[in-house]
Amino acid sequence: IITKTLSAKHRNVCVVGDPDQSIYSWRGADIRNILEFEHDFQDAKVVALEQNYRSTPEILAAAGHLIEHNTRRKPKQLFTDKPSGRPVLVEELPTEADEARWTARQIERLCSEEKRNFGDFAVFYRTNAQSRSFEEAFRREKIPYRIIGAVRFYDRKEIRDALAYARLIVNPYDAISLERILNVPARGIGKAAQDKLLEYASANNLALYAALRDSASIPDISSSSRRGMRELAALIDNLYASSRSLLPSDLLQKAIMMSRYWQSIEDNIQKDPEEKERLGNLQELLNGVKEYEERCAKSDTMASMSGYLQEVSLISGLDAAGEGVPSVTLMTVHLAKGLEFPVVFVTGLEEGLFPITAGATEPDELEEERRLCYVGMTRARERLFMTCAATRRMFGKTYTNIFSRFLYESKLIQPPENPISQRLFASPAERGGSAFPKPETSPRAGGGDELEGRKVRHALYGEGKIILATGSGESAKITVLFRQGGKHTFMMRYAPIEML
Repeated sequence: IITKTLSAKHRNVCVVGDPDQSIYSWRGADIRNILEFEHDFQDAKVVALEQNYRSTPEILAAAGHLIEHNTRRKPKQLFTDKPSGRPVLVEELPTEADEARWTARQIERLCSEEKRNFGDFAVFYRTNAQSRSFEEAFRREKIPYRIIGAVRFYDRKEIRDALAYARLIVNPYDAISLERILNVPARGIGKAAQDKLLEYASANNLALYAALRDSASIPDISSSSRRGMRELAALIDNLYASSRSLLPSDLLQKAIMMSRYWQSIEDNIQKDPEEKERLGNLQELLNGVKEYEERCAKSDTMASMSGYLQEVSLISGLDAAGEGVPSVTLMTVHLAKGLEFPVVFVTGLEEGLFPITAGATEPDELEEERRLCYVGMTRARERLFMTCAATRRMFGKTYTNIFSRFLYESKLIQPPENPISQRLFASPAERGGSAFPKPETSPRAGGGDELEGRKVRHALYGEGKIILATGSGESAKITVLFRQGGKHTFMMRYAPIEML
C-alpha cells in the first residue's frame, strides 16, 4: 500500500527481490509481495539478474535443480563465468556425532591440502540444537569456531539449568546449583522466600540444602513457599537415591520431567513458538549424555553422572577463539542469508529435520524449506558439502533416518527404486538402534480421532491412554491419562512417547 501510494503519480519505483530466497514467512514476510509485483505494477520493466558472481557452475547446477521443484517462483537460469570447480559432495555418516567428526576432519584436511584457514569454512544446520555435536567435535580437535545468532550450547539457559539439577544429583550440598534452580521452574519460592531461606541457613550455620529440608522451621514465609521448598527437597532426595540404580541419561531425563521443567517450557510454546528450540536443546543434551554412556561402554568403564559432568566441564571450559582469530562459522541456515564462504557444509539433510517435520506435509512450508536449502547451498563460493546421519538420537533412543528429498531433487544422489526407502522400516537390529516409527503407528501422525484411545508408553510416566488430541503438525498436542495416576499434556513432536 505504501509503495502504491508513493509511486501513484510519477510511477517511479525500483524493487529488487528474489522469490527463491524468501525464507522468513514466520517473521511475517510474504512471498506474494514479489511474485505479484508485476500484477500490481503492470507498467514495470523487469530486469532478470541471472549472472552469479559467487558460486561455481557445479554448485549453481545442484541448487538450480533443487529450486525448480518449487511452483511459487519466477523461472530463471543462473549462470556464471567462473571456471568449473569441484563436484558437490554428499556424505552419509552413521550418527550425528560421526557427522560432526567427519566435518572437523574435512576442515583440517582442506586446511592442510589447500592451504586454507579456518575462517574459510561455514557449517550450516537447520536448528540450533544441532550445534552441540559440532561444538564438541571442534573443541576436541582444537578447531576455533564462532557461533552466529546464538550462545554456545553449554551456555544456553536451559542447558545450565538442567546441568544444575545434574550437579545436585551428585552433590545435594552444591549451594550454587541449588540456588540457581530454587524457583526454576516456578514453584512458589519467590525472591523474598529465597532471601528468608538464605538468612535461615546463615543464621543457623546450615548448608543451603539442609536449610531447605528444614523449611518447616523457617519463619515468615508463605505456605506456598514452604510447600515449594518441601517438594524440591523431596525431589532432590528422590534423584539422589535413584543415582545408585539409574544411568546418567535416565537420571537427567527424570530430573527434567519430575521437576516439571520440560512441562513449563511446553506450556509457553503457544505464547512463544521459539520456546520449541529450548526443548530441542534439552533433547540434544540427553543425546550427549547417551553418547558419553556409549563411550564408557566401549572403554569398559562405568558411566556415572559425576563422570559425565567432569567431561562436560572439560569440553565447555576450553577457551573460545579470540577476536580476530580465523574461526569456522557455525549458524542456522536462516542466518546465512546474504553471506558467502569459500567452503560450506550444509548438514542434517534428513527427512523430518531438513525439511523439518511440518514442512514435509504442508506444501507452502515445504517450498519455504526448499528455498532455505537453496539459500544454504548458494552461500558456497568454491566447495559445497551436503551431509546427513543414518541415525539420530531423540531422548537417548536411536532413530533411523531417510535421505532428505532435497538431495534427490538436487540430482546429487539417485532416488531409490522404491519411493519410500526401505531404511524407514528397518529393524533395530539392522541399523543398531530403534527403527523410526512407521507413519501408521507414530503418535506424530494422524488426526485426533485416530489417536484418542490409543495406548502409549512415556519414558518417565509409564503406560497410559490418549484421552485428547488437538492441533496438527508441530503444534499437535496429546493429553494422556497414565495408569500410575496423573494426567499430562505433551507436544507430540518432542514428547518421549511410543505407541503400544
